[in-house]
Amino acid sequence: MSVSKKRPAKKKTTPTAVDAVEGSGKEFGKVSSETLQTLNAMRSRVTGLLIESGKLELRRQDFLNEARRLEAASQTLLKDEAESLGIPEGQAWQITPEGTALIQA
Repeated sequence: MSVSKKRPAKKKTTPTAVDAVEGSGKEFGKVSSETLQTLNAMRSRVTGLLIESGKLELRRQDFLNEARRLEAASQTLLKDEAESLGIPEGQAWQITPEGTALIQA
């Protein structure tokens, strides 16, 4: 007695825009020039957006690096100023808007 094996049903998939333009296989027909033009414009826009996003990320990193550099420089300046005023290291202090150094109790 033989047992026949059923093949699993082939899963139907919906083609993507990439498949529709770049797929290979049996020619079924031509898409309208308007559709093709729209798809190409969309691809171009996506590429432009990705490039711009990359540029913005680089600028963001530049801003963060500049902020870190300024923070480090300001800490060095404050340390040097505290030393010149004779404020002991580790002592909490602040500068008023008028430029007076105040030691915090």
